[in-house]
Order: sequence, then structure tokens, then C-alpha cells
Amino acid sequence: MGQDEQWIGIDVCKRWLDVHLRPEGKSFRVSNHDGGIQELVTHLELPCEVGRVVLESTGGYERQVALRLWALAYPVVVINARQGRNFAKAANQLAKTDRVDAAILAWFGEALKPQIRAFASDAQAQLQDLVTR
Repeated sequence: MGQDEQWIGIDVCKRWLDVHLRPEGKSFRVSNHDGGIQELVTHLELPCEVGRVVLESTGGYERQVALRLWALAYPVVVINARQGRNFAKAANQLAKTDRVDAAILAWFGEALKPQIRAFASDAQAQLQDLVTR
């Protein structure tokens, strides 16, 4: 990995994934379903050329894309939404749109390089959801 690493921010909602690729400055939107996630992967560099893929935790809507990218060996990090918002405030970025949020998440990944952690399997996640309820 070097200077030309790609940093990816994904703002997640139920229906859409707003994606920002840094340093290219490219932004786009895909659906938050199998076809959209497959389309997303076609825009990404190889996993070894990606610094981080940063998503905010959004009540489970981020899980499908995070697990798919993780399975393809991308360095995926799911952060607390508060962390992303605090980073944006510190950078004096007060606008709050899906496209801006995706760009902030990519910048967050590049600037802070958050720790990559393994994801729970689907069975483990379902068990944790039951325990939490």
C-alpha cells in the first residue's frame, strides 16, 4: 500500500448506498441490495490497494454490504455514527447530506485509519440481537 491507496466512505440507508472514493473524488449511488452491492464492487480497486472502507452503523442496514466487502478481503470498518459526525464538526463541515457524509467517512478513514476488526458471522449476529432484545 502506498500513496495511491483508495479510501472509501459509504453512507448507508435502507434503500441506498452513497459512496465516495478518495482521492479520485468520485461519488455515486447504488441500491442497498445484492445487485447494487455487486455494482459497487466494480468501482473499487483491488482489496490490497484500499486503505479502508468506512461505514456508519445504521441499525443493521450496513451489515449486508459490510459482510460482502469483508468476504472479498476489503478492509472494512463500521464506526459509530457519532464518531463520523464529530469528525465532520471538527473539520467544520456542517452540511449533512448523504453525499457529503460519504465523503466525510472516506476522509475519516484516511486521516484516522480506524482499527479493522473481524465481523461476527450471521449466526453470531442473530444470537447477539436476541440477547440484546
